[in-house]
Amino acid sequence: MQRRSTVLLALACVAALAPSCTRDVPAGQTQGPGVTAAGGVTSRLAAMTAPSRNQLYLMNLQTHRVNLQLDTGTTPVGVAVSPSGRQILVSNYNDGTISVYWREDGDSYTPLGQVGSGSQPLGITFNPNPTISEAYVAYQGDGRVLVLDTRAVRQRPTIVTTISLPGLDARPAPRKVVCSPDGSRVFVTDGGNDLVYTITRTGGTTGSFAVTPSAKFPGQTASIDLHGMVALQNGLVFIANRAASNLLVFNGANNQIVGEVNLQDRISQVRSPIVGPLNIAINAQKTKMYVSGNAASVVSEVALQTNGTASLLKNVSVFNGRNDTASSPYGVAITADGSNVYTTNEGGRNLSVLNASPDLTFGSELFKNIGTAASASELVPLNEITMVGDGVFSTGVPTGQPVAAR
Repeated sequence: MQRRSTVLLALACVAALAPSCTRDVPAGQTQGPGVTAAGGVTSRLAAMTAPSRNQLYLMNLQTHRVNLQLDTGTTPVGVAVSPSGRQILVSNYNDGTISVYWREDGDSYTPLGQVGSGSQPLGITFNPNPTISEAYVAYQGDGRVLVLDTRAVRQRPTIVTTISLPGLDARPAPRKVVCSPDGSRVFVTDGGNDLVYTITRTGGTTGSFAVTPSAKFPGQTASIDLHGMVALQNGLVFIANRAASNLLVFNGANNQIVGEVNLQDRISQVRSPIVGPLNIAINAQKTKMYVSGNAASVVSEVALQTNGTASLLKNVSVFNGRNDTASSPYGVAITADGSNVYTTNEGGRNLSVLNASPDLTFGSELFKNIGTAASASELVPLNEITMVGDGVFSTGVPTGQPVAAR
């Protein structure tokens, strides 16, 4: 099966990006020891990786300004923030390390250096259980998952163990990693074998880990390319299948695919025959998921019912046909109140902002496309995005519109 590139860094000439950019989003200052973000104290921030710049951007969600640019390792891709909002980890794809930052009071950031080594780290996540201070990194090139102890304050994490994944038909190539809400299981997508590994964690502070690979997904071998995931309290895991137009529904209890969610509609088919879902985020209210449709340049809004079933609510195009176009959404993140969705884009203006609502009777709408620099020549493709702190965005813009009949 011919595979797509695992990491779409889109490091092409930035001159091909949108011709103009908003003037109210100038970049801030670059990193220094203990540097403080411009604009004073705020907890309304988003962190985004800029692979071609070897930097992590920190953007104020109220002003939409990139106030700070932290230097990373080579080609940063994944980013994760600890449950406390204090520690930020960034996976550096081309040098095999994890960059570590500590968020001080007053929004100053202390770079703590790097930890880990290996080949092509990608997905990274913290354990959400407050009694388990661990983070997990998927090393695609080595076929393993690195476990980090994150208990220390203002210090780099230490390596707990390395979990080698068993290959089946091919060498394992772990991509994305996500934890169950209770922290007892870690799920890893494998791009080499088209399956999911369930890593079961037992024990207290010092845990032990057991790996169980899923079977090959029936009927999916010709059109499967597993990427981002979200895990629900009921044991279900939703997985983005980039080679098609669906989310696969995985039962973490028995390691089986139990369903799928179709993401296609008339909006998604305007620019591509497939949606190409890449990454997923779920709102804090657990009522909706948002999926970056990389191929179709859409954001898929998916309704979650209380019984765990899911269905497409609507697709929102990030391509608005005007000069401030955007395309190929990559990362996706949601503010804590569920009122705004942000996607990083690989083409055009590199950030899209959607008005949203946790209410299932309201559908999202594109608010605007913005850029992280003052001119188009300075725009770069962005990859992962995550919220830092509570991330509440409020500028008086309307939150969502009633869903129109399709």
